[in-house]
Amino acid sequence: MVPSLTLIPCILVISSAQVLELKPGKIQGFDYETNEVAFAVLELKPGKIQGFDYETKEGSFAEVFLNVPYASPPIGDLRFEKPVPPKPWEGLRDGTKFGASCIQKLREFTPPTEIPSEDCLTLNIIRPKKEAPPKGFPILFWVHGGGYEVGSAPFYGYEGFADIYATHDIVVVTIQYRLGVYGFFSTGDSHMPGNLGLWDMAEALMVGILCKSKDGQLTFMCLKS
Repeated sequence: MVPSLTLIPCILVISSAQVLELKPGKIQGFDYETNEVAFAVLELKPGKIQGFDYETKEGSFAEVFLNVPYASPPIGDLRFEKPVPPKPWEGLRDGTKFGASCIQKLREFTPPTEIPSEDCLTLNIIRPKKEAPPKGFPILFWVHGGGYEVGSAPFYGYEGFADIYATHDIVVVTIQYRLGVYGFFSTGDSHMPGNLGLWDMAEALMVGILCKSKDGQLTFMCLKS
């Protein structure tokens, strides 16, 4: 018998910050000057990502960028290691679909058509489709619940975040992190100290929000200040 679980999302709200050095992207629609369809493009240090527009229930628009890698795939020699930065890519990366959910025991929390993968360290950005103020939009950094065993960003989608937060000029960043044995296995000593899932969260936080230090403590000190 499968026990019932209550997923409680952990929410961290950070004010006056900019996400991943966002530059104004083109807005999806028709460009009358070039007679071409223009899409929202997110320019990051490792490469560019093509997103899309979502029309909220209020009629305004949000730009959505899915499957943004914040670390290299934790496979091979990187399995059971702390996250490392993603490698650069060429061309436009497809940011119109969610990345794979992290491997977990219960499939009820992943889309039925999806196969979970170890290559899951991605984040998603939902932002208002407008010019940001000088100090940037406020940012909500959202970490899914699930007791470090289950859960995924695709399970919650992006529509609700856009309808609730983007309409109030708030950027939302949702992340995925390693779960279960892949993220929290520990031998209790220096050989396998554990808590890799927490290191994933810290890496997503420093890459995606404010700081770029490799020292997690410095990241949180920066956020406090």
